[in-house]
Amino acid sequence: YTFKAHPDSATTTSVIVTYPTFSPIYPLPGATNVPGIPTIRVKTSESMLLSDISGTKIKLLKGAVEIAATSLYTDATREISITPAASLESETTYTVSISGLRDVYYNTQKAAFSYQFKTADIKPPEVTGSSPINGEIGVTIDRFIFVNFSEPLLAASVNKSSARLTRGGTAASYSVILS
Repeated sequence: YTFKAHPDSATTTSVIVTYPTFSPIYPLPGATNVPGIPTIRVKTSESMLLSDISGTKIKLLKGAVEIAATSLYTDATREISITPAASLESETTYTVSISGLRDVYYNTQKAAFSYQFKTADIKPPEVTGSSPINGEIGVTIDRFIFVNFSEPLLAASVNKSSARLTRGGTAASYSVILS
């Protein structure tokens, strides 16, 4: 802005107004395999008005649904940290959204800031079916046993230590095949 102290004055004064901007520190935009309870960190370009740091202006979203989180601001490092109240869902895209924040001179950010990241696969595989079913009687010794899981398993993790077959509490003779 340029202004004169008095309309008849030959002297003008210029004032440069800066508006806050934001840069992700962790996780970065587009990051994948982010742990289930990350502390999200965003750098601010200048000191922020502490009273503006709130859930109405800083949001963590899953789609359009707001996720409960705590937002803190550290002026010494000019960082906003956002910590979810609970573990985030496995393999899900989340959005960090910041809008309407003001710097210590009450200059409001010009444009909303947002970016996305995706959480890691933190959900263990679940048994979705088996044959024969647990407790089934009359199963012949030559019958194949099948166990289905909710997702592919790491081949190196499937062995006689992780998949055991017993008969009357005693280890039975068997082979493990992953397909």
